[in-house]
Amino acid sequence: MKKAIGFTIFFAVLMLIYQFVIVFLENGHEIKYKIESKDMVFDIVESYVKDEDVNGYYINVKVNDKSYNFFAKNQYNKQKKIVTDIKYIEKDGYFCLYPITVKEDKDIDILCSDKNKYYNVSYVKTKTNLDDFIKEYEDLDKYKINNTKDNQLTEYYYENNIDDNEYVALYKYNSFVIYNNHNVKRVSMYFKDVYVNEIGAYLDFYYLTPDTTSSTQNTREYLLVNLKNATSRTIYLDRDFSTSSYNLGIVNHKLYVFDLKNKIEYEFDTYGNYNIVGDPSKGYKIYRNNKWETVPVTEFTESKSVFTEEYEVPFKYDELYNALEFYYVIRNNDLYKVYKNDLETEIYLGNIGSHTNVKVYKDNLYYINNGYIYKYNKYGNRAIVYDNELIYNTSKNMYYVYVE
Repeated sequence: MKKAIGFTIFFAVLMLIYQFVIVFLENGHEIKYKIESKDMVFDIVESYVKDEDVNGYYINVKVNDKSYNFFAKNQYNKQKKIVTDIKYIEKDGYFCLYPITVKEDKDIDILCSDKNKYYNVSYVKTKTNLDDFIKEYEDLDKYKINNTKDNQLTEYYYENNIDDNEYVALYKYNSFVIYNNHNVKRVSMYFKDVYVNEIGAYLDFYYLTPDTTSSTQNTREYLLVNLKNATSRTIYLDRDFSTSSYNLGIVNHKLYVFDLKNKIEYEFDTYGNYNIVGDPSKGYKIYRNNKWETVPVTEFTESKSVFTEEYEVPFKYDELYNALEFYYVIRNNDLYKVYKNDLETEIYLGNIGSHTNVKVYKDNLYYINNGYIYKYNKYGNRAIVYDNELIYNTSKNMYYVYVE
């Protein structure tokens, strides 16, 4: 009898361990269930995904022949049926809904629709008052936007529009001005101004550039600027580096640069190290669609190729940016979000006007418009920095944003 009880306990413990291991190793699941809320029934398709880019839950909610897409980052230990309720409101031709999860996740968007489109609530609240609905489930203050400034000011930063973990670096020809919501710092780079530095590159929270002030167009110095603590250091090369070079791209936190004059392919990291990864004896390589390819030197010297990634999507776009769980899509200056689990459904975010220098960092989209650096996220479109130089100089290295 005792042996039988002992065996039963052992077997039960073994099964618990087995189930734990299965859940721990699970890289995805898809389940369907229903949620009843007031007089409506919502069909839920919950897809947990864990891969190189995504770790979380795509949540599709269907009601009234409409399909609403949400994303919840993984804080649920791969739990199933994380949605416990659906809250909704109908007002002025808009139907808005918000999934309540077991952990009451505040990062999930409130989505709305009318007869024709889907919208983020930050856009709809500019058309009708949804404050009472929003403040039940989210911090309403985060949706308040102040983009005004004194017209006499030629430089201004919106301290309250910059997050605690966000750093905005503005290029000033011989230095950087670094903004966050605690202070403003400046770090110098050159002995003389460089108005357009197209060869510089941003890597994590660093800026890397060769010394382009030499009259010989050759240098053995590469500058590494820390944009968080406003310090810089010099990387000394063992050979001449021509400033007639260009950046190939970034892979795995390393910058690749091709020296056109000397036909050398360099690899730089943020620790001050560099390697020669391509030359006439080694050959050359390029990174395309998540894999390395061997290429002839003419790929760089004649075609000026760079590292690329192609996206297969069923919709038209002027610009497309990868934000991991979704794409930002720009068409005729209109901004949309398209979740990767449903490429047929576009969520309208608003019009961003004539713009340049779009950058995406984590879930935020940044761009320049008429001297302002704007940030778009789920709470709306807000200015973070104004500098009148940005009206005249919109070269690609004029600003950078790093989010911890």
